[in-house]
Amino acid sequence: MLFPASLRTSLCSLCLQVEYSRMELLNVIKRPIITEKSIQQAAVGKYTFEVDKNARKKDVARAVSAQFGVEVYRVTIMNKRGKTRRVRKTGQETVLSVQRKAIVTVNPQQKIEIFEVGEKE
Repeated sequence: MLFPASLRTSLCSLCLQVEYSRMELLNVIKRPIITEKSIQQAAVGKYTFEVDKNARKKDVARAVSAQFGVEVYRVTIMNKRGKTRRVRKTGQETVLSVQRKAIVTVNPQQKIEIFEVGEKE
């Protein structure tokens, strides 16, 4: 049985919505990414996290607001493909894992304490 393209698209998105809405909020965020660049962005209110590969923007926004108690304005997600590495002795190639990052913009009056850098004494 064939469906029209518009109906197929809506059916597929419905299936994905049901599957991803069941994702637990604690499993969405894997870890914060703390680098020099992410610390500079944190001063402006943008925080970087490594997230689950199946997480949608809504899932990330709900997880961040639930775990850190902040109001999320925007979520930007990017996929970083795994790099290929060659094993020296055998010559076999292996692929490093794929990473999915989310940059979360929060309310300017609110901060996430993990990214706060203390003053050196």
